[in-house]
Amino acid sequence: LTFFVTIIDGFEIFAPASSSPIFSVPPVVHMSIDLAFGLLSFSFHQYWAGHVLLNITLMDSGGIERGGHDAVSKVLNISVLPVNDAPSFELVSPLVSVWEGSGRAR
Repeated sequence: LTFFVTIIDGFEIFAPASSSPIFSVPPVVHMSIDLAFGLLSFSFHQYWAGHVLLNITLMDSGGIERGGHDAVSKVLNISVLPVNDAPSFELVSPLVSVWEGSGRAR
């Protein structure tokens, strides 16, 4: 059995400035010992969010004699939503002093 994975269409909601491909690890297929099941695994870049369509084709070596088929393709639609992380900051000095009557402190 052989898997082929191709990107049909990809669209980025957010990607880091230095991003290249959308995958941090290209799609890889892991086959079980008995070859009865296959597992397709991949991971996106850490801060990537968007939408991608993948065409996944499974092919065996059975041939196409007598009208047979040796491949089947399916489209996988993946959406990764951006996470609304709370902003964070650190104070240079945790102590803020304001003189009484000096106005509004910001």
